[in-house]
Amino acid sequence: MDLFLKAKTIRLISHKDKYLIAEEDRVTISLSCDGSAKNTIWIVEFVEGKDCIQLKSCFGTYLTASSLPFLPGVTGKKVIQTWPSQCDSATEWEPLRDGMQVRMRSLWGNFLRPNGGLPPWRNSITHDVPHRRNTHDKLLWDVEVVEKCPNRRRPKSTSVSPSMDSQQHDNIRRVLLNNKIDQRFAKMKCCCCFGTYLTASSLPFLPGVTGKKVIQTWPSQCDSATEWEPLRDGMQVRMRSLWGNFLRPNGGLPPWRNSITHDVPHRRNTHDKLLWDVEVVEKCPNRRRPKSTSVSPSMDSQQHDNIRRVLLNNKIDQRFAKMKCCWYPKACMRF
Repeated sequence: MDLFLKAKTIRLISHKDKYLIAEEDRVTISLSCDGSAKNTIWIVEFVEGKDCIQLKSCFGTYLTASSLPFLPGVTGKKVIQTWPSQCDSATEWEPLRDGMQVRMRSLWGNFLRPNGGLPPWRNSITHDVPHRRNTHDKLLWDVEVVEKCPNRRRPKSTSVSPSMDSQQHDNIRRVLLNNKIDQRFAKMKCCCCFGTYLTASSLPFLPGVTGKKVIQTWPSQCDSATEWEPLRDGMQVRMRSLWGNFLRPNGGLPPWRNSITHDVPHRRNTHDKLLWDVEVVEKCPNRRRPKSTSVSPSMDSQQHDNIRRVLLNNKIDQRFAKMKCCWYPKACMRF
């Protein structure tokens, strides 16, 4: 944040000395070697109560981390421009300083990433979490201050109270790590339109394979096998069963085609196939989140209040703990 504190307008420069630009179509974000163009300049706006900024282009649009995949089958999501009337927390970026450079972290926990190579990757921008160590330095951006704002003060952050001691900071850090920073939820059940529950059975799908059947169970037969733990990954989730397996859609030839199993895949390229999009059909505005047991019982009430405030500010309470939702059996399942 310190690099942006006295800056009114800036340019962001990638590791290949290319500038982050807003294209004239008012939608696309890309890279350019021409640093003299006006669309390389971004206006810095601080978000009140958070250690985040918004970057406004010369067209009046905001740099936004969307939930749209850049290409089918890849983890990188599109970075686009958004008009002020459509702005939400996806336009907020948290600068993480590394020496004299920064990494820009989005709401989803991904990082602003410049891409190269052949089209359509060349000069494109995505937000992603790279898994290869040699890719981490490519997330670093140089900040070139175009116009200074000498009277700007650092906004007050409500993330952590300055009166907390080191023990409280350690407790909060442990809670955030245990919750994986807005990426985990509690357990839930999914009830279909027939009144039956989505259940991870112990029956093998086929003899000799590791995948187990996923079936429907009547309420009178419900047990912990009907409970699923959603593990968030960006705007998608993995559904983990009682056995530690994941809800898995299958393809290929029958009997695998359009079937559902729960399994732990061992091949790395299969992990993304476990991700599910969540489509909210009907909202429940009056629902409250149940009490969480993720905070250590040894902490006093003040520490509990501090941690609760941090979790709320970090938007860990965005979704529900236990819930029942209706789903309709189709070839393509959506939760």
